[in-house]
Amino acid sequence: MNLYLLRHSNAEDLPPQGESGDRHRRLTAAGREKARWIGAAMARFDLGIDLILTSPAPRARETAAEVLA
Repeated sequence: MNLYLLRHSNAEDLPPQGESGDRHRRLTAAGREKARWIGAAMARFDLGIDLILTSPAPRARETAAEVLA
């Protein structure tokens, strides 16, 4: 079994208006692009990933979604 750890991509400095705390920060446009690039690179290695687990934080979930795209 192999375990791959991936940190969230580039996120906003501040959470969206009306939210407070680091937990609510989202990806930037550059972060989304970088996550898609990383996903494409991972696909070329054909890692055979069976399961993806992520934090409930928006930036982590958005990173996972972009990597999968």
